[in-house]
Amino acid sequence: MVQNRYQAMGTDGALGNAVRPAMSEGLRFAWEGASTLQEVAYRYEYFKALYDTEKTKILDEHKDMPKSNKLKMASDRMTHPSKDPQENLDSDIKVIHEMHSGKKIDIDLDQSDEEIISSLRRQAEEVGMGHDISTAYHARKHAHLIPEEEQEGHPVRTYLSSLRKTVKEGEVKNFRRLEDGPGVSLGMERRIPQKESEKSDEKTSTLRSRLFIRPHTGIVASTYGKGKTDDLER
Repeated sequence: MVQNRYQAMGTDGALGNAVRPAMSEGLRFAWEGASTLQEVAYRYEYFKALYDTEKTKILDEHKDMPKSNKLKMASDRMTHPSKDPQENLDSDIKVIHEMHSGKKIDIDLDQSDEEIISSLRRQAEEVGMGHDISTAYHARKHAHLIPEEEQEGHPVRTYLSSLRKTVKEGEVKNFRRLEDGPGVSLGMERRIPQKESEKSDEKTSTLRSRLFIRPHTGIVASTYGKGKTDDLER
């Protein structure tokens, strides 16, 4: 289920009018080019992630501007003829394919818990997030949270490289065998230095991922980012 709402969605007045063009364009983009309802949801979330990036830039650059003007500027940027979210998505998917050899990840689930974890770490460089558009969405939404020393220019490359580092080096959390068939669910956590801009007394923060291992899908990371894994799924 898609829960990614636009700020002021459904409201009347200046705020609703400001956000409505971007929301309409996002819905058009979601339906256009999708071959399944699942892809509609992925494409909607991807467009929303691009919109949120533009909105964040505007909030940083125009702190004294009225809120409705900021939202309108974000909508204008996302609906401008020069803005092509499909071209952006195609570029992201190209990077995803460059980073994935296509090699099938094979883990024997009859092994012990420790052997499964060891096999997962050995194949960390092949770990992905399932559908390409979903991977691109997660990268666009969370890549800015990756430590500066791990930034690799392109947000998708940054995001997947950091995810794989966490799978390879992270601490295992909540390892369990699935009850609805052969499979495993587990979390991975990796502590990183806290950014100076983050308001906290803590000197480190945590990157977290939730992973599923099943015979028919291999290893899929359903979430990755900074914060609670439940929050990262939204």
